[in-house]
Amino acid sequence: MVIATFGFSFASDDKLFSAGAFYAISYISRLIQGIADAQICVALFSITSISFNFTNEPAKYLGIMQGSLALGMLLGPCISAAVYVPMHYWGTFLFYGCTIFFFGLGAACLLPNELNDKDDKEPETRAEKIAIHQEMEDEQE
Repeated sequence: MVIATFGFSFASDDKLFSAGAFYAISYISRLIQGIADAQICVALFSITSISFNFTNEPAKYLGIMQGSLALGMLLGPCISAAVYVPMHYWGTFLFYGCTIFFFGLGAACLLPNELNDKDDKEPETRAEKIAIHQEMEDEQE
């Protein structure tokens, strides 16, 4: 996502690239952005559903995720309008590329460790986890 956003910024330099090269680089960058966005959206909701699977309100957390994405879509044009005046076209994409990198790095550092740790004792499928959770609830009753 960051590389694609930087691609828009660098493609806009008319001293380095012709108009045809700008369109080609923009098309490729947009293709890369679309693929990255699809992967990120699937991963975000998957991680959220795995992390908050056994809470009383899993839909609450998925709703927060959806609201956050909507807020980002709403604020993006407002922020870019403010950034565009001082930084122009290339600077706006450079700003967004750095912002995506900064927040992406922070998100990667905050991912729950249990998503990366594979313990042989833990069940591997979601159905096994649900069955274990139901057994624990039955024992408590």
